[in-house]
Amino acid sequence: LFAFDIEAIVEQQIFDGLVILVSCDKVVPGALLAAARLDLPCIIVPGGCMEVGTCEGKKVTLSDLDEMVFGALPQGKADLRKIELLEDVVCPSPGACSIMGTANTMQCLAEAVGMTLPFAATARAVSAERLRLGKASGEAIVRMVIRGETARSIMGPKNLENMLRVCMALGGSTNGILHILALARELGLEKHIHIDKVDEFSRTTPCISNVAPVGQYFLPDLHEDGGIPAVTAELK
Repeated sequence: LFAFDIEAIVEQQIFDGLVILVSCDKVVPGALLAAARLDLPCIIVPGGCMEVGTCEGKKVTLSDLDEMVFGALPQGKADLRKIELLEDVVCPSPGACSIMGTANTMQCLAEAVGMTLPFAATARAVSAERLRLGKASGEAIVRMVIRGETARSIMGPKNLENMLRVCMALGGSTNGILHILALARELGLEKHIHIDKVDEFSRTTPCISNVAPVGQYFLPDLHEDGGIPAVTAELK
């Protein structure tokens, strides 16, 4: 639905190129699918990650609240006072929840496939860096339109392989695999990126990220350690 909405508006307005602003789970892959269909000069500007909340001296995110509300509460084991405390702090700012859920996985993969500027996936939503990335993306799309550099010229087989490798290295959301396969199909690359390639890459790519919900760190920590450029450099 997101892909269709973007496609319809762009076709109606006869744009020469587009900048797509995205943040959350299904919007990022929708933007990638739309970019593939339209094959115009396109750059994606992710919304970035949320700040990390703190509750009783411990860093917390929305997933901590979810575990209590959907896990402990139905079983009658939840601490209602703790739930109220978490509700006030788990989303302390705009941005995608500061764990490697689907939202941040897809922002990171949009960068890995080459559709964003470097560091655009992981910079905090509320940072001045995010504003600078927005301005630089506006300048970049003008250059791309002049050069005729379209989405499909960026999202080739090798870049989709990079996308898949980074997903494995980050320990990204399993939804990321669905979205990579959907994008490959949209680009006509099913023979190159398929479930057997996913299996092969999963066996040969180390998970080098230690980001919640399975790790002890958060998206701002990943950014401060060099973001996706650092991950790809380590993989190389």
